[in-house]
Amino acid sequence: LGVGVGVGLSPAAAPVLSAGAGVRAGRWSVGAEGLTVLPVTSSDVRSSLVAGGFVPCFHVWKMAGCAVVLAGVRRTSAREVQNDEPSFFFGAGLRAVLEVPIVGPLALRATGDLLGTMPATAYIANVQRWASSPIGAIWTAGMTAQF
Repeated sequence: LGVGVGVGLSPAAAPVLSAGAGVRAGRWSVGAEGLTVLPVTSSDVRSSLVAGGFVPCFHVWKMAGCAVVLAGVRRTSAREVQNDEPSFFFGAGLRAVLEVPIVGPLALRATGDLLGTMPATAYIANVQRWASSPIGAIWTAGMTAQF
């Protein structure tokens, strides 16, 4: 479980919640993950994102390097309009991980992702008001347990 911040995925920096599960054998692990970029409003546009992904990693000491592939739904709307415009989201990139053991199977976990993302654009009255960055970043901190 983790909480953090995402940039380049919404009109402004946005809070992120994540959860996942995986298996590890030796230095390798593979995980499935879900995340949500909570709604944020900037200027005239409000946006949120829900995605799931696949995360294979290679571990050395308390660190890991991972590939990240995410797909989901981004919802974007004009502030004065009540309906959201859903659009497909895809992102892929790299993740750095630091895990610090606390006690028993519990550890603190910090992650940093750098993602290439499929651009999204928001139009209001046929005028472009926002376009997402082709590069996004997500930083999270949280707890992990290994069994």
